[in-house]
This record gives sequence, structure tokens and C-alpha cells, in this order.
Amino acid sequence: MAVPTYEQRVARMKRPEDVDRELKRAKAYMMRLRGKMKKAASLDEKIQLEKDIKLAESVLRLLRLNIYELEDQLGGASC
Repeated sequence: MAVPTYEQRVARMKRPEDVDRELKRAKAYMMRLRGKMKKAASLDEKIQLEKDIKLAESVLRLLRLNIYELEDQLGGASC
């Protein structure tokens, strides 16, 4: 499963409001992966999902870290 990268998520942003939307999407995606891991039957599947979760967490962390810079780049702050 291909985890959307930070660059892919930033590329989808066109307006300042999109930053919050992508942040929510990234968190929801990570939570879905966690749910899948709990239901996974095989060890190989759990290992792959754990790697995907780590990537998704790092993307979410980068979005949270750069939220203000992204909003400024897109032309304003969302309230």
C-alpha cells in the first residue's frame, strides 16, 4: 500500500483552508491503518502495515510542524 507522501499532500493544497483538510485526511488515514493492523491475520501483513503506519505518522508530524508555513505560502491563515 502506498502511503501519500508529504510532498503529495502539499501538492493538493491550493488555498489556506486546504491545509486543515489535508491534516484531517492524514490523521484519518493513519487511524485507518492502525485499525487494519489490529485486524490483520498474518505476521507479514502486520509488519507491512507497521511500516506504513510509521510513514503515515511522519507525514502527519511534518504537516503539523509546518502548518503555519504552509498557510503563509498559500496566502493567509485559516481560523
